[in-house]
Amino acid sequence: MELDLLASRPYAPCKYDFIVDNNKRLYKVQVKSITSVRPSGAGDVYVGKIASGRDKKKNYTPKEIDVLAILCLPLNVWYIIPMEEAGDKMSFYFYPNRTILGDLSTGKHEKFFNNWNVLLNRPLLNGKSKTLSLSET
Repeated sequence: MELDLLASRPYAPCKYDFIVDNNKRLYKVQVKSITSVRPSGAGDVYVGKIASGRDKKKNYTPKEIDVLAILCLPLNVWYIIPMEEAGDKMSFYFYPNRTILGDLSTGKHEKFFNNWNVLLNRPLLNGKSKTLSLSET
């Protein structure tokens, strides 16, 4: 990968989809995609249930996974959220259209918009993320 991350799939069924190796640490990453969009006064809101299980949904825990990687389609943007910051809710709301324009004030998780620093062990700057494109190293 362009950010010197190596992603591997586990051989046996488990709660996470990938192991991501940054040469310093291994992360258990659960990947979800969101296609449900609701128009709102604050711009389109992407809404998703982020939980495990088919019938009875259950929250993921920091013991099960380290990072949620959420892809908002069709914009094709990512939210890379450490489990400590995910909270205990199953419903997540994302505002990528506003974040693309530089407005991070709307949603709880907007600071994780395209925030690959989470997987690179790089701290947030002043509590805010620096948005990295996949072409940056």
